[in-house]
Amino acid sequence: YNVNKLDIANKKNGTLIELYTSQKFDKQHVSSSISSSNWLNITILGGILDSMNINSSLIIQPVLEIQTMQSDESAQISLLLNIEVELVLLIH
Repeated sequence: YNVNKLDIANKKNGTLIELYTSQKFDKQHVSSSISSSNWLNITILGGILDSMNINSSLIIQPVLEIQTMQSDESAQISLLLNIEVELVLLIH
């Protein structure tokens, strides 16, 4: 696995969602979008999910549910949110 863990933390100015990986991913290989039904979808090209660990992450508001999907080329993590969000994606 190279996508190992997900943490959710509420801060004074919003919610921080952190993904922990065992390798660095180029910015152009990570994308995110918010669907009309308020799912935040994070797709990582070349990502291999530790889905058991990610799906057992502590869920706190505004996240209601976590779903993962693995394909041959990419990994997707989807979070159902109960609020409208402004999306900011930071890759270090």
